[in-house]
Amino acid sequence: MTGDLLQKFLYTYFLEIEQYCSNRNIDFLLLFADNKTLYLKNGYKLVTNKCKWLKIDHVSQITRDIGYEVIEGLMIKEVGKSGWQEGDLDFLGYLY
Repeated sequence: MTGDLLQKFLYTYFLEIEQYCSNRNIDFLLLFADNKTLYLKNGYKLVTNKCKWLKIDHVSQITRDIGYEVIEGLMIKEVGKSGWQEGDLDFLGYLY
């Protein structure tokens, strides 16, 4: 895929995701990114909330611990009426 075609595809992809969220009571899109440039260009912003999640051993499927830390690359985009708040972010389960 050429650069221009890829950019057009990604713009359309992001637009479809946002349209899906409208009228569905979804306030935020959340992701983790290694390369933040693409997302910053499409309205996402970096946040530094402390995250909590369940740590599970991949092989034994046994719960090992509760993770609790700021995770580099956490990004959000506000798509609803609520504003993002700093503070703890609990994923209420395993972090994939």
